[in-house]
Amino acid sequence: MATRQYDQRSGQYRSYPTAQSRYSGGRNPYVSGSAARQLEPQRRQEPQRRQDPRPRRQVRPLPQQRPVRLPSIGGASFLFLLAAAGIILAFSFTYLKNQSGLTQMQQEIVSLQNANAELKENNQEMYQRIEKTVDLSQIYDIATGKLGMVQAMNNQIFTYENKKSDRVKQYADIPEAK
Repeated sequence: MATRQYDQRSGQYRSYPTAQSRYSGGRNPYVSGSAARQLEPQRRQEPQRRQDPRPRRQVRPLPQQRPVRLPSIGGASFLFLLAAAGIILAFSFTYLKNQSGLTQMQQEIVSLQNANAELKENNQEMYQRIEKTVDLSQIYDIATGKLGMVQAMNNQIFTYENKKSDRVKQYADIPEAK
């Protein structure tokens, strides 16, 4: 085997024999005895590179460019942008404050609804307790015995039909039944 290296002076590749190729005889690895002659492998000839007949261009440094100056904004434009940014910030803070207030109100509404539901449940329990303690026969005994009330007879009950509306407002005496 041979090692190829590029020679910068001549601009060509050159082959140098390696230790393996020197001792193994290249393609013939067999050695018979210590006095065996060393075979040199046939060297391939590398194809010659064509040289470009054109002369190489010399690189010229580019001329220094002046930095481009960007147009600056005027004082009126700056004040307008500053005022717009201030207005946007003010609206942003107002929006955030309103959102915070809205969140607090929603939490308060939820807590009031929970309290309302609890009060309704308590009222329902009290109503059922009161309803259980009230005895209608006891009320009748107290009304007729202690208070002297008398139950109405059938001839004392009058019915009246109002054809104009569902409500009855009494501005005068109810007419006698026929």
